[in-house]
Amino acid sequence: MVRILLVALTVLSISAPAQNYGFSSKRIYPSTYIENGVEVHLGSNTIYSGESAVFRLSGINRNMVFRDTETTRKLSASHDRC
Repeated sequence: MVRILLVALTVLSISAPAQNYGFSSKRIYPSTYIENGVEVHLGSNTIYSGESAVFRLSGINRNMVFRDTETTRKLSASHDRC
Protein backbone atom coordinates (compact mmCIF):
# COMPACT_ATOMS: atom_id res chain seq x y z
CA MET A 1 0.00 0.00 0.00
CA VAL A 2 1.25 3.45 -0.91
CA ARG A 3 0.25 6.38 1.24
CA ILE A 4 0.56 9.91 -0.03
CA LEU A 5 0.46 12.86 2.32
CA LEU A 6 -0.94 15.89 0.53
CA VAL A 7 0.14 19.09 2.19
CA ALA A 8 -1.02 21.52 -0.49
CA LEU A 9 -2.13 21.36 -4.11
CA THR A 10 -0.67 24.41 -5.85
CA VAL A 11 -0.44 23.35 -9.52
CA LEU A 12 -2.72 21.08 -11.58
CA SER A 13 -1.39 19.30 -14.67
CA ILE A 14 -4.11 18.52 -17.21
CA SER A 15 -3.65 16.36 -20.28
CA ALA A 16 -4.98 17.49 -23.67
CA PRO A 17 -5.57 15.16 -26.67
CA ALA A 18 -3.32 17.21 -28.95
CA GLN A 19 -0.95 20.16 -28.80
CA ASN A 20 -3.17 22.69 -30.56
CA TYR A 21 -5.32 23.45 -27.52
CA GLY A 22 -6.57 26.87 -26.58
CA PHE A 23 -7.18 28.10 -23.05
CA SER A 24 -7.57 31.70 -22.06
CA SER A 25 -6.21 32.42 -18.63
CA LYS A 26 -3.17 34.12 -17.21
CA ARG A 27 -2.53 31.14 -14.89
CA ILE A 28 -2.45 28.41 -17.56
CA TYR A 29 0.92 27.42 -18.99
CA PRO A 30 2.29 24.54 -21.10
CA SER A 31 2.86 21.61 -18.73
CA THR A 32 6.37 20.82 -17.57
CA TYR A 33 5.16 17.35 -16.50
CA ILE A 34 2.78 16.13 -19.27
CA GLU A 35 3.76 16.17 -22.96
CA ASN A 36 0.40 17.36 -24.36
CA GLY A 37 -1.00 19.30 -21.49
CA VAL A 38 -1.22 22.42 -19.46
CA GLU A 39 -0.49 23.50 -15.91
CA VAL A 40 -2.90 25.58 -13.92
CA HIS A 41 -1.26 27.54 -11.12
CA LEU A 42 -3.77 27.93 -8.31
CA GLY A 43 -1.99 30.77 -6.54
CA SER A 44 -4.22 32.13 -3.79
CA ASN A 45 -6.69 29.28 -4.49
CA THR A 46 -4.22 26.62 -3.26
CA ILE A 47 -6.04 23.59 -1.81
CA TYR A 48 -4.63 22.53 1.58
CA SER A 49 -4.80 19.16 3.29
CA GLY A 50 -8.33 18.50 4.58
CA GLU A 51 -9.93 21.02 2.22
CA SER A 52 -11.99 20.25 -0.85
CA ALA A 53 -12.62 22.23 -4.00
CA VAL A 54 -14.29 22.07 -7.39
CA PHE A 55 -12.14 22.87 -10.40
CA ARG A 56 -13.72 23.55 -13.79
CA LEU A 57 -11.77 24.08 -16.98
CA SER A 58 -12.97 24.36 -20.54
CA GLY A 59 -10.99 24.95 -23.67
CA ILE A 60 -10.82 24.38 -27.39
CA ASN A 61 -8.72 21.69 -29.03
CA ARG A 62 -8.71 22.73 -32.66
CA ASN A 63 -8.90 20.31 -35.61
CA MET A 64 -10.16 17.38 -33.53
CA VAL A 65 -13.46 16.68 -35.33
CA PHE A 66 -13.39 15.53 -38.92
CA ARG A 67 -16.20 14.64 -41.25
CA ASP A 68 -15.96 11.08 -42.52
CA THR A 69 -17.99 11.20 -45.72
CA GLU A 70 -17.83 7.42 -46.31
CA THR A 71 -19.25 6.66 -42.85
CA THR A 72 -21.81 9.42 -43.27
CA ARG A 73 -23.00 7.86 -46.53
CA LYS A 74 -23.26 4.40 -44.93
CA LEU A 75 -25.22 5.75 -41.98
CA SER A 76 -27.56 7.69 -44.28
CA ALA A 77 -28.15 4.60 -46.42
CA SER A 78 -28.90 2.41 -43.39
CA HIS A 79 -31.38 5.00 -42.03
CA ASP A 80 -33.11 5.20 -45.42
CA ARG A 81 -33.91 1.47 -45.20
CA CYS A 82 -35.66 1.81 -41.82
